[in-house]
Amino acid sequence: FNSLFYFYTLILGLSFYSVVYFFYSEMKPPPQKHVEKSNWDQIAGLYLMTVAILFYNLWLSDILNAVVYHHIPESLHEVGLPTNPVQVLDLGIILPAIFIEGIFLLKRHWLGSLLLPVILAFTTLMNLTIAIIMVFLHLHGLKANWGVALTMIVLAIINMIFLLHTKRSANPYSALNALQV
Repeated sequence: FNSLFYFYTLILGLSFYSVVYFFYSEMKPPPQKHVEKSNWDQIAGLYLMTVAILFYNLWLSDILNAVVYHHIPESLHEVGLPTNPVQVLDLGIILPAIFIEGIFLLKRHWLGSLLLPVILAFTTLMNLTIAIIMVFLHLHGLKANWGVALTMIVLAIINMIFLLHTKRSANPYSALNALQV
């Protein structure tokens, strides 16, 4: 962790998404008649973009103070790591994926419909895991942030609502057609 942390994370993210874009450019889009589009997708897109921006702000507020004042973030002192791998993966890969998915949904891109269940399932499990970690921290006598636990449970419930709606309106053939290369 140092003043170039943002740039290291940016390079990781750009490298990852360059590979993803290469594979995307080799895919053929599915026939449009198989891609279902709904207003729920638009709402889900706005929701995902908002969540990504809020989590970016959360991580960056922790990191920015450390970079500006040239000290190690408090979260790193607690775990004794040179950098927080969760922050690196979130800032470089996970949050951009969630934000890009939101853009795909707002633009009614075929990948938005294809990836929405995957992103929602992943974020639901991630949110529940963080909430459960808070419970285990408390059970082991460590400091647990109940506000974080409650927020994660609320986000998981919202994700599940979107996921259940997506499952009800899904066309089983749209995912197969989207993967034709």
